[in-house]
Amino acid sequence: MRWARGLLRKNPLRLAREVWAAECNGYPWYELIAHVLEHGLAVTHPDQRPEPFDMPNHGSCAQGNAHALASAIIAAEFAEGLISQPPPGVRHECRWIHPLGCVPKGADAVRVIHDFSSPAGQSVNDRIDYAPLSFDKVDAAFAVLRLCMFMAKIDIRAFFRHIPMDPADWGLLAFRWDGVLYVDMRLNFGARNAPEVAARFSYAVLWAVHRRLARMGGPLVHVFVVCDDWLILSACRDACARAWRMVQDLLLRLGFALSERKLIAPTQRILWLWLELDSTLMTVRLPADKVAKALASVRAVGAAASVTRRELDSVFGYLSFCSGVVYGGRAFLHGVRRLRFRNRDPRAPPLLAHERVAVDPGLRADMAWWSENLELFNGDRRAKLVSQSAEHRVLGIQLDARGGDGGVGVWFDGAFIGLTCAECNARYPAGGTLVSPGAWVPASGAGNHWEMFAFCVLLDLFGDLLVGQYVEVESDSMSAIKCVRELSAALDSQLAALTRTFLGQCVRLNMRVLPLHVAGVDNVLADPLSRDDCPRFGREARAWLWRHRGERSAFLAQL
Repeated sequence: MRWARGLLRKNPLRLAREVWAAECNGYPWYELIAHVLEHGLAVTHPDQRPEPFDMPNHGSCAQGNAHALASAIIAAEFAEGLISQPPPGVRHECRWIHPLGCVPKGADAVRVIHDFSSPAGQSVNDRIDYAPLSFDKVDAAFAVLRLCMFMAKIDIRAFFRHIPMDPADWGLLAFRWDGVLYVDMRLNFGARNAPEVAARFSYAVLWAVHRRLARMGGPLVHVFVVCDDWLILSACRDACARAWRMVQDLLLRLGFALSERKLIAPTQRILWLWLELDSTLMTVRLPADKVAKALASVRAVGAAASVTRRELDSVFGYLSFCSGVVYGGRAFLHGVRRLRFRNRDPRAPPLLAHERVAVDPGLRADMAWWSENLELFNGDRRAKLVSQSAEHRVLGIQLDARGGDGGVGVWFDGAFIGLTCAECNARYPAGGTLVSPGAWVPASGAGNHWEMFAFCVLLDLFGDLLVGQYVEVESDSMSAIKCVRELSAALDSQLAALTRTFLGQCVRLNMRVLPLHVAGVDNVLADPLSRDDCPRFGREARAWLWRHRGERSAFLAQL
């Protein structure tokens, strides 16, 4: 393996391992990173290796001009030292030949895919252990964005391909192209543990960045990283620029190559993760072309009788991207996930790329939700970002509901409404946009249905006051709170229709709800309203007003 060790020593991150030690020693996962820099990342334990296989490349490699484009990519990776041709004496060790595939990226570009999940059930990915670890969410950046802030961006070129693999496992990463045998020497996105490993490297650098910022002092600077995309925010242009240059310097010293064309100096409108952030308008926008492609895919799947796994993967990719802007969108990827993995015996073979499955009612309902809500604002989400900081929360809202002889009670900081069961059914008849639970809910689940229904009534009756707001809502129903907080908690239950209705209301009003649990005995304002108990409500309301000296809240006073 002398040839392999020599190639490993040339890895740019390994050459900078002394800088890694100086900057990142102390990060919780630094020992793993130091081991990978010195020896490369092991693919799997020797005892877990699958049986040898030799898989032909997928047919997509021969479609149109894909072969010529992929050949150019492979030649460039070979010249750059990311892949290698093993010497004749060690080729016998390359007994796991995985297939390549090509995904079009326009008329004259492709992405070469290393399919480590083939052959099904006996692939390299089947034998890779990993720990789930997610990158920062775009919502974290939205939460700190303030009016007229400055934003700067840094992008690492081919981020995954910087991380070295253990030469002892290169034989597991072999493939053929035009009859020539190659081995992959760097981390590849097709590996099951690639996102986890990449996240640990990213967060190690972020940890070092925060230490440097603390030493620099000055105005507050926020730094976020999602895989290879870095975002720096500050209210001060100079502070943003200093931090931007500092992060670039650190990444270069650690051995990363930066994408020059994606280095964006401090500005107030920036494209990050393909989302346009504008701090002068305080908006986030989906690019029109992405929206058009997503809608076309959504409508095709929603209208089809059956779909292939490849089509499910495509719509999932589009909608995962759109979920960065469309509030609650990830909850409505549930139907795609369920069909993609078929919720069946894990011993059954996975869904093949070309295999077709019937579009079930759950997936069709999810596609209908996307079709309706992604079209809002013509796909241009130029609605102001909802500040979720404590000082901007709207307080003083209580909900309660009761089926049978009860109804819905809503107390909104001095404004209130009580609806009996009969009034709910009259106001929200069967077949309406917001259907009253009294018209269709089985008796066994009536309580939870009414409690979730109360959240929908709040947004329906007080919607004009809630546009663009972040509101705290007190409820004594843990089931309803779980639905509102986790969004997808009820999409497979009888509460699915109301959860979809609630999320649609939040999107239309561009608002957010923070549900808080209050014990039933303390829910003294909404409870009598839900039971049509006017005398008790009057007593409790007078007590509430006395405690607040009869004053309306600052929120209601400004309306």
